[in-house]
Amino acid sequence: MILFLAGVLEQMDLALEHLSKDEVHNARFALMLTDNAVELILHQIAKDQADRVKSFHHVERDYTRKEELTAALGKSFDAKVRFARLEGKLSDEFAQTINLLHAYRNELYHVGLQHEPILQGLAELYFDTACRFLADHTPRGLYWGLGAEAAGAREEVLHSRTRRARDFRRF
Repeated sequence: MILFLAGVLEQMDLALEHLSKDEVHNARFALMLTDNAVELILHQIAKDQADRVKSFHHVERDYTRKEELTAALGKSFDAKVRFARLEGKLSDEFAQTINLLHAYRNELYHVGLQHEPILQGLAELYFDTACRFLADHTPRGLYWGLGAEAAGAREEVLHSRTRRARDFRRF
């Protein structure tokens, strides 16, 4: 879980770097990175709940949001937001804001650059909203994992920020 959260935070850090350049193309990347980080956390909320439901027979039997959970585990962003809201992980205001900003991200990604005059502001709003959402997120548990693969991944997480900062200074 720590590696997952570190990856999400790494994306947010990279989004912040793009935002700091105050330029339309970088704002576009920041919006996409932020949206991806939010979607990853929303999906993890559903996965954590699915694991909890499967772990305890009495919970699985009495759980009333099985359809919503199944939808949230799929590819629908709206279903992930709806499920997180139902589970009390998102307020209605956050859910509406995230859905609206995700719609802008989709336009940028699938149609191309649009909304240039307000794109920096949209990216900053999404970043701020995502930071507040992530700050309130409580993961189911924190663990590194086992084995050499996890150890290698831990090492990568610890060095990636330093390496990216060094590479960035070359330009």
